[in-house]
Amino acid sequence: MPDPKYGAAHQALRREWKDRVDAGGVHCHHLPECLEPDTKIYPGSRWDLGHRDDDPTQYTGPEHPRCNRGTARIWKQKAEQADTYQWFT
Repeated sequence: MPDPKYGAAHQALRREWKDRVDAGGVHCHHLPECLEPDTKIYPGSRWDLGHRDDDPTQYTGPEHPRCNRGTARIWKQKAEQADTYQWFT
């Protein structure tokens, strides 16, 4: 069962992207910071529906799980280095 925070709109958009991913030729939308050696998302591989880092209500498209799930860690590290920490409000 999907996580409840990813409701019907999220699931519908993910289904639309799944058709494109399954057809091939989709690249990770976490550019230019894609963390994988190959930016392509291959049919049958795992992927996340990514969102804009500055606005988590806006989706960007498929991303490698490592790229999508690493964003929070990267933002936190940058904020800690700058000695100011502000999460999305």
